[in-house]
Amino acid sequence: MNQLYGPSGSVHDLEFVVSNLFRGGHFSFEQTSEDGFVGRINAVGGAYLEEGEQKIIRVSGMVVPERQEGARIKYTFTVRKEGCSGNSVPV
Repeated sequence: MNQLYGPSGSVHDLEFVVSNLFRGGHFSFEQTSEDGFVGRINAVGGAYLEEGEQKIIRVSGMVVPERQEGARIKYTFTVRKEGCSGNSVPV
């Protein structure tokens, strides 16, 4: 589990490295947060990756919501490859 620290109202950017270890295909990206801690994904509409290819996906402009200092905020970034069931990988 990764941890990100910052006061309420601070703005953060995250980067995820997506690696395709099998046949080429289209990947979609989704983010969720019960606390509204989401940003803009730079790969709107997903991305096509060939076998062995990597791509950096950037989520920018994430504003830390008002919370008591030390409170935990849950964020999930999910990668799905089209045509593959059961292969979603939450991060």
